[in-house]
Amino acid sequence: MQNNAEENFLSTLVLERMAISLCWHRQGGRVRLPEAVSAVACGGTDIVATQAGNARCCGQIPEIQGKRGSKLTSGEGKRVAVLIPAAGSARRIAADKNKALLYIGGAPMIRHTVRIFQEHPAIGQICLAVRNSDSAEFEKLFGGAEEGRKIVGLVEGGDHRQESVWLAMEALRDDPPDWVLVHDGARPFCSMDLLERVLAGLRRAPAVVPVIPIHDTVRRIESACSEVLQRESLYRCQTPQGFHWGTLRSAHLKARETGLRGTDDAQLVEVCGEGLEFVEGEVRNLKITTNTDLSVAEWVLENRRWGMAPAGAGSGDLS
Repeated sequence: MQNNAEENFLSTLVLERMAISLCWHRQGGRVRLPEAVSAVACGGTDIVATQAGNARCCGQIPEIQGKRGSKLTSGEGKRVAVLIPAAGSARRIAADKNKALLYIGGAPMIRHTVRIFQEHPAIGQICLAVRNSDSAEFEKLFGGAEEGRKIVGLVEGGDHRQESVWLAMEALRDDPPDWVLVHDGARPFCSMDLLERVLAGLRRAPAVVPVIPIHDTVRRIESACSEVLQRESLYRCQTPQGFHWGTLRSAHLKARETGLRGTDDAQLVEVCGEGLEFVEGEVRNLKITTNTDLSVAEWVLENRRWGMAPAGAGSGDLS
């Protein structure tokens, strides 16, 4: 029998999911964001969507695929690679090692993160950017034939996430894929359905970002002044973010020329004038950042009925 903490946590997650379902306008098995909405990247990892169009973005956010349990065919006929920056520290967790190497559910976090991409038939290559001091441990983790399936490179990461993504791209430059996904090493719960929605989006647009609405009241506080932002137009960005190879590479090249450092790769693409397509993200697609997140991750792994189907199982529905 679950203890009170677990029951409260499950209730919170279920209510959050219900709120998201109500927020999005469902039509014929698809999900739409409000009409005539465009988005611009802003601070942190959130997107602010405004009713006014923006010259750098699509005039209207396209339809968002909402069906669960679809066949894994969205990437068919395309060469798809995944770049996973995993060179960060565990500063906010106060651990003495890379947080991607911390254990959840009896295995290093990075093993959970990588597995979903190893199981998806459209993914042909996986390249991880890691700290030089961690390379031996990563090589040990992925050195076996099964564990290292689809892993084509362990490259030394940079001083920050953007540089790590660039270095991983450089490792694939001589034989580039058609599409590339960028996924945080500390997001171990990407589902097959989410991955399919991103890949399907890449058939319609050169850049795809999974997002989920914000339901808390959001207040901007500056010095002694504050203001409430309209949460109806605020969205949290997740990964994997998908891109046509040339689109992402051009964006990174321009960022290196101008010195721009974005909070995610979609921001770099948007600055180049490319529109972004948005697909429905998932509440369970957590980014592990704090000790509380680690506890949540353990709970999710122990309660797979809450939408956490094993990698390769298909739908991973929340029902």
